[in-house]
Amino acid sequence: MLCKAHNRSAFFKLYVLICITVYCAACAAEEVSIDFWNGFTSRDGKYLQAIVNRFNEEQAGRIHVNMCVMPWADFYSKLSLALRSLRGPDVGLVHYDSMSTVIEQGIVLDMTPYLDRFPMDDYLPVARQISFKDGKQYGIPLDFHPFVFYWNKNIFEKIGLDPEKPPQSRAEFLDVCKKVKDAQLKVNGGIVRPCTMPTDWPNYLIWQSIFFCNGGHLFNETYDAARFDSEAGVDALQFMYDLIFKYGYSPTNTTGNEGMDQFKRGMAAMALDGVWMMATFKGTPGLRFGACSMINLGTKEHVVMTGSHTIVAFKKRWPDKRKIEASVVFMKYLSDLSLDLLNAHMIPARRSLIASEAFLSDPYMAPLARDVERYVFPDANYRYGEGVGELQRRLNLVILNKETPAEGLHEAADIATKALSQDPD
Repeated sequence: MLCKAHNRSAFFKLYVLICITVYCAACAAEEVSIDFWNGFTSRDGKYLQAIVNRFNEEQAGRIHVNMCVMPWADFYSKLSLALRSLRGPDVGLVHYDSMSTVIEQGIVLDMTPYLDRFPMDDYLPVARQISFKDGKQYGIPLDFHPFVFYWNKNIFEKIGLDPEKPPQSRAEFLDVCKKVKDAQLKVNGGIVRPCTMPTDWPNYLIWQSIFFCNGGHLFNETYDAARFDSEAGVDALQFMYDLIFKYGYSPTNTTGNEGMDQFKRGMAAMALDGVWMMATFKGTPGLRFGACSMINLGTKEHVVMTGSHTIVAFKKRWPDKRKIEASVVFMKYLSDLSLDLLNAHMIPARRSLIASEAFLSDPYMAPLARDVERYVFPDANYRYGEGVGELQRRLNLVILNKETPAEGLHEAADIATKALSQDPD
């Protein structure tokens, strides 16, 4: 009897072990599904979706990525709540000026243990630094989208300038402006203007570009005082103001959209805007234009302001190791194929991809990367938005000639400093 009981016990244990083994094997074979959130709602979304589709085909039966696209404002407003409610994404893309916020909120995964999976030496340092804090890496760089100087090659030829040589300094820019104004060229009965200085976006980016080339710093080191009313800031805004009200090189009361429309119609010789305008200009019939990194309209070292996207994995209340592993695999894949976003006019954040034949053969994007070592980002701090909100409003008032550059910047800095000096909690 004891022998039979022992045999039954041994058989039962073997049966349980086999069941557990079969169950674990089934779990291991089960496809892992991860959610990928981003705000690529335009043409960029089409190219990003193509990468996701290709990944899903190659990883069929192992990993499946569900891409969820929404406007960026909705993305950031929904993110924290979604993660707390356990329905949040596993992977996402975050702008450079939001990385410090998501790190401070503690909602992104520390990627340091997984960095051996990525060619970290291939990423440009300025891109890596965005998601680096206290010795930990919280994201993987994806791309750059820099500020760009555009010029109309036909207009340059008409006024006797080399269409392949844009101005590179403030003095050269003003010289071109004068020649355009003096030429009094007409298109459809209207006078061609040298440039347009918008009363709204992207005047803030224009100001920042000049400000950084003036050696300016938006805030002090402890981030409790604004510094944009410094000499560097006033000079930058005065220059913008003078283009309209002193020299008459830009029309008054022109919005950003109106300015870009004037450039498209050949009514403006030069335009200052982001790389995101590239597709629109390329798709404009008859517009023969050139593009390069934003030129130095400041008085000191030439730097180029840029934005970027960083790939992150989000921290969950109850981490799932299989989902984390799948997320890392997808993040690596997306990084490796980031050159596929070239048609969405994004510059890869990896040296090897920028040096590739596919990238260098693009006549519009390749020139932008020549200055990649000059790329800079505004101060990365989770209180950045709090500090510059009033600044953006005051820039609009100055360009509308309702305040002087010095008055507008002083008031903006005073309000920002009072806000930043208070405990953020």
